[in-house]
Amino acid sequence: MNVKDLYRATAIMENYEEDVQENDTLNIPLNIMDEEDNQRKIYTDGSLETTLTENIMGFGWAIPEVKDYERLTFRGNIKNFPSSTRAELMAIFTALIVMPKRSKVIIYTDSACAIQNIKIITKQINTRKIWTENKNPVILQMINDIVQERRLKIICHKVKAHSEDKYNEIADSLAKIPGFIEGITNNIFKGTTISLNYNNITDRSFIPIWKFTPIETPVKDAIKEINRLKLMLNFKYQERFKYIMTNTKCREIDWDLTFKTKHPSKITSDITNKEDSNKRSFALKLLCEELPTLSKRYIHKPNLYSSSSCILCEKLVEEDNMHVFTCKRKGQIDPIKNLTNKFKEILIEKIKKEEPGIDIKIIKKVVSEVDILNYTYEKDYTLSKNYSDLSFFDVIKDFIPNILVTKVKKICRNKKAKANKIIIDVLEEFQKILKQIWKERCDKVIEWEIKNGITNKDKRTRQIRNDKRTKIQIDKTSNIKEGNLHISKMMEKINFQRKQKQKEEDLEFFTNEIFLNTFTYKGNNLYKIKIFSDGDMAISS
Repeated sequence: MNVKDLYRATAIMENYEEDVQENDTLNIPLNIMDEEDNQRKIYTDGSLETTLTENIMGFGWAIPEVKDYERLTFRGNIKNFPSSTRAELMAIFTALIVMPKRSKVIIYTDSACAIQNIKIITKQINTRKIWTENKNPVILQMINDIVQERRLKIICHKVKAHSEDKYNEIADSLAKIPGFIEGITNNIFKGTTISLNYNNITDRSFIPIWKFTPIETPVKDAIKEINRLKLMLNFKYQERFKYIMTNTKCREIDWDLTFKTKHPSKITSDITNKEDSNKRSFALKLLCEELPTLSKRYIHKPNLYSSSSCILCEKLVEEDNMHVFTCKRKGQIDPIKNLTNKFKEILIEKIKKEEPGIDIKIIKKVVSEVDILNYTYEKDYTLSKNYSDLSFFDVIKDFIPNILVTKVKKICRNKKAKANKIIIDVLEEFQKILKQIWKERCDKVIEWEIKNGITNKDKRTRQIRNDKRTKIQIDKTSNIKEGNLHISKMMEKINFQRKQKQKEEDLEFFTNEIFLNTFTYKGNNLYKIKIFSDGDMAISS
């Protein structure tokens, strides 16, 4: 069956093969379907071939025993919002177009999702829910319109894939992308791409569009996804995360699990839980390096704190977020060694609890294969930021390495849900240890503040800027220093503008990816890697 036949059948589809050569011997008229034949069987199939750079959807259908023909077949492909269900629905839609009026159509497909979608249409009284609750609403609406217009009765049957059903195998071969090789343009379907003319949908007051393409997902979900993108990009472009957003480090992190540990309960929950709120607050401050350490206090209250040095050290070392957990407290042993051992003990204990049948020696052996948990020598946190790989400092900040997830899954016999639960429990238990260290540090600092006459009222009092003193200081500053200050501020402004522009470009790029091309990245770790990484993966910072 020729693509031109569909053109004669309806104006619903457009932009298909214009360069097909007319061939009278192959050009089958649409009225070959007998109007008196009120029952027809259709075998449909859709396929999706996906790589990091390309998504191709093919579909096809076969109608057995039509007049003097053994079968009628049709094949094509579609773009945007790639999924095998979408390809399957397109196969069903194009097949229904050529069905006789008032006929009973029996559809055989191996897609349970497509059958579920068709059931929604056949049982739906109000079509509004097609647009508010379902993906692929344009195709579903058009299928609904065809069914209503031609008064078709639809019955769907699930066929087992590769069941050696003759016509199902034919439909399957039609839907496949022949000779598909990653990175090589496929020309088999060139010129057979079918797009939908959504302007023919009459019972909708509006159809949401992104760059001249209908959004094949509920508007509510589309807006959520755009906002999620904005949050991710804002997260990425913070200066504090610059060191972690390198290609190698970024790809070593399980972003889904990392973000999940920051919010133990849903942020939209109506129930207020103080303990949960405290956990979340500490986890986020730890991640973002916002614990109220002396380095922060010194910046905010220089009139109260003479320096940012740690009061628990013999040496004058700046107390930043990580120093709280690396401070030797005037001792000789590196605290990171102790923390590493405690993390491994908790991990082994949690795994043994979930998998009691596995020998403890096997668990210890697999855990020892995670290099990031093996203490070798004392490392400097500031220098570790320049390392190409993750370090245990990043684990303290709650970044979860992929290698850790992989090894735990291996022990759990590839049970992802169980492995994730173990890691979340381990991080929660480990965070209690970190919080206890932070509490002990805070108690010591409070004692020191009391001795130095620093009260809570002093810390809460808003600092008043002395304009006169500031003016005098500026007057005493040399012209060279003033020039350097001006250049520095100009550079900061240029850098800020560059980042804002890059964020806008990235937002548009990834929104296009979601709405037009790579829906398969939604919600998984690969999607986040594409957002956060630089260079060859997608974007640069």
